[in-house]
Amino acid sequence: MNKNEGVDHWSDTEKFFEDGCPFCKSKEFLEGPHGGLSINFKCGKCGARFNCMHLFGIDLLSEPETECKNIVEASQAKGGMNYEL
Repeated sequence: MNKNEGVDHWSDTEKFFEDGCPFCKSKEFLEGPHGGLSINFKCGKCGARFNCMHLFGIDLLSEPETECKNIVEASQAKGGMNYEL
């Protein structure tokens, strides 16, 4: 992720998929609607939704579902993940 772009955009799509979901680190993604240069997808574990525009990067469409969000926040409190929700 390019730190100048904030927490809701990733310019390096290959690195995004290598690292896994920024919320739960799962590498299982479910493909959703797509067309043209855009593909929507969802993390198979936490439910966070993203839009991949290939050359233009990946945008966050929605954060994890409530149950996972609570797990992420608990992990952050223990010093685990440092991704901001």
